[in-house]
Amino acid sequence: MKTLKKIAIITFVIALFYFSAWIESHYTRKATVIKIKNNVVTVIDDSNNVWDFEGENFYINDEVELLMNNSQTDCYIFDDIIENAKKI
Repeated sequence: MKTLKKIAIITFVIALFYFSAWIESHYTRKATVIKIKNNVVTVIDDSNNVWDFEGENFYINDEVELLMNNSQTDCYIFDDIIENAKKI
């Protein structure tokens, strides 16, 4: 029983560290669709950064929320990756 309890605690601690790292490396950003060509959707965010992603069922002027990964570079936005996009 002690071994099972130790394994459960270790698993919990590892999951906690993983979740904490995920939160630190992800953020959301709102943007507006400005162009669509061959399922490549181009958006512009509130800071006038332009982003592209592949997607379907998006239309010009749609408001979207982007789930972004900062690639572990907090001070440099231009290597960030769009992991998901959804209409809002």
